[in-house]
Amino acid sequence: MKPQIRLIDGLHLTATDKRNLLAVIEFERASPPEVWGTRWLGLPKSPKSYAVLPDPEKPGRYSAVIKTRERNDRGEPKIRQSTVVFMAENVEPLPHPDYQTKDLFAPKPWEIEA
Repeated sequence: MKPQIRLIDGLHLTATDKRNLLAVIEFERASPPEVWGTRWLGLPKSPKSYAVLPDPEKPGRYSAVIKTRERNDRGEPKIRQSTVVFMAENVEPLPHPDYQTKDLFAPKPWEIEA
């Protein structure tokens, strides 16, 4: 199936935003978890940059800050930031260190003999 992004919270995401967010997730996959969400990533001539951070509670859910560089009516540079929360479907989630699978058959701490 095709990778998809479903907006959970925030303003509208364009199709270009969705493609760029998927590309940022794939780029961040090669990075260590300490730098996730700290770098502004985007296309070279695009006015938009993205910082994406996986949600530590639910795999596949991400929060992103979108920074848009534009100019006002007087020609002065202006930066607008918007925050969105989205779900990436049909994409392998980033392996966040807080994701821990619970072993239901592991011995309880009081069952382990010292």
